[in-house]
Amino acid sequence: EERWRVNRKYQRRSMIARSFGGRVSTFVSAFTVGKQERSRTAISTRMTSKMAVSVVPKETLYVSEPDPAWFGNGKNESSNPGWTNANWLKSRFHFSFAEHTNGKPKFGVLRVLNDDLVQPSRGFGTHPHSNMEIVTYVVDGELTHKDSMGTSESLGRGSVQFMTAGTGVMHSEYNDDDRNPLR
Repeated sequence: EERWRVNRKYQRRSMIARSFGGRVSTFVSAFTVGKQERSRTAISTRMTSKMAVSVVPKETLYVSEPDPAWFGNGKNESSNPGWTNANWLKSRFHFSFAEHTNGKPKFGVLRVLNDDLVQPSRGFGTHPHSNMEIVTYVVDGELTHKDSMGTSESLGRGSVQFMTAGTGVMHSEYNDDDRNPLR
């Protein structure tokens, strides 16, 4: 659909961030494929209050284990020896997210920081995002990403993916491995 056209289509992007004594400057360049347009945005943010950073033990995070049907998955498998958890997804939320509303709402501009453990042959069916930057880091396993712009790629351990949702994008993320979990 036309409404899901997004900045990700012209995926040549560079980002540089520098910190100068409490001032963070970020410069983003986006290039449009097939057009003569080039947009450049400079964002400068001054920290008005000090934000304390601390280690948060995983035992203190909210744990979500949603019904597999919510994301287009079949019933949980009890006989797959590759499964390390009874539910297809074990998600730890650092902030208020989904059914968890009692946590911190955000950290600066960071709204979501989830640590997901996805069991073999499971994933997140096609779903929309808009007006956000999404960063995915693969701790272990392999993530298969597909989106409405025709992008299909696999990300292995240590991979980082940056996705600009812009005015909207539909995408899915799966663990296609039938023996090993994805984190």
